[in-house]
Amino acid sequence: MKSVNKNKKKYRIRRTKSLTLVETLLAVSIFMVVLMGFMASLSLGEVFFPLNSANVDMRSNVRVAINWIVKDARQAVNWDIANNNPGSSHLKFRRVNGLNIDTGEYLLDEDYIEYNYDASSFKIVRNLVNSEGNIIRSWEFNNINQAPFYTQHNEEVQEFNENSFRDNGKLIVIISGQKEIRGEMNADFSLRSDVKVRNE
Repeated sequence: MKSVNKNKKKYRIRRTKSLTLVETLLAVSIFMVVLMGFMASLSLGEVFFPLNSANVDMRSNVRVAINWIVKDARQAVNWDIANNNPGSSHLKFRRVNGLNIDTGEYLLDEDYIEYNYDASSFKIVRNLVNSEGNIIRSWEFNNINQAPFYTQHNEEVQEFNENSFRDNGKLIVIISGQKEIRGEMNADFSLRSDVKVRNE
């Protein structure tokens, strides 16, 4: 029979787990691919953030300009607009304040609203002008790239024509804005509104 020595210790060399060279290279290459994807998304963000921001600014500017013009034109009378030398880049009129019940005539404001489009500076200027011709207050709408006022004749939109406007009292407002971003990129936006102006 064999005797067993219980006091005898076995010593084993333990192998420690470590990464091989192939595993290390694979892990580093996966990390680099993920890092390159992250960096690419950051650089795309740098390109598209200014574009999106300029688009939002442009849309807001165009909407504000068309809302002011339409609101003012709806408070006018077409013969008052027609009597103040209107054109594709200029309108001047007084707002209606009320109605004289005895005569049936509109009561017009003493001050004029005047819109001028300046093609050289790409802006529309809205002036509040008193009866003496002095500007009381002024507003500017920038980055507008075409004259805003048109009329309609035989279902076709045309540059502002006084006779067509007197006949149908329809003012077509087209506000088209453009803003340059980083060289060749542009933010463009355009809105149209047809306004039926009072013709009594």
